[in-house]
Amino acid sequence: MNEIDQDVTDYIAGLISGTDDVHVQVEPLHSMSLRLPIGLTAYLFVMAEHGDKSRNEMARLLLQAGIDSVISRLPPEVAHDIRESACERYQDLKG
Repeated sequence: MNEIDQDVTDYIAGLISGTDDVHVQVEPLHSMSLRLPIGLTAYLFVMAEHGDKSRNEMARLLLQAGIDSVISRLPPEVAHDIRESACERYQDLKG
């Protein structure tokens, strides 16, 4: 489901440092509310400013980076199960 052809963390770092100008295709969005600790919010705002991205876009990128990072650390069979379930849920949300 990650539409970026490179590691999303490298992409974010490139945005913030000004060395990456790749444009990402955004898949359909699902609106949801999320409460963040003030410390994370401060990082999100500053990273979005440095990367010249909206706060929403930077939040999506950072969330994707975190998900990718966690899945890469799971046992292969658990990671596979999560990917399959996420694909099924994606289809349900997409309608």
